[in-house]
Amino acid sequence: DAGCSDLSNYSSECDNTSGCIYESNACREKTCADLKSESSCTKVRTGATTRTLCSWSGSACADAADTSKLT
Repeated sequence: DAGCSDLSNYSSECDNTSGCIYESNACREKTCADLKSESSCTKVRTGATTRTLCSWSGSACADAADTSKLT
């Protein structure tokens, strides 16, 4: 399974790969800040088997600071 950085020469493949985003001529893993709507602000992939939980804060998505309500 290719990582996001392995797809830096392939913008369309990067954007079509779950958890990756093509930006500034490079493919990288999405972060919570890349999620633009409250309904999509849940989690992002941070590795093959790991995720970062996100929470909506005001008008933006951010890493969840307190995840106790999410379990």
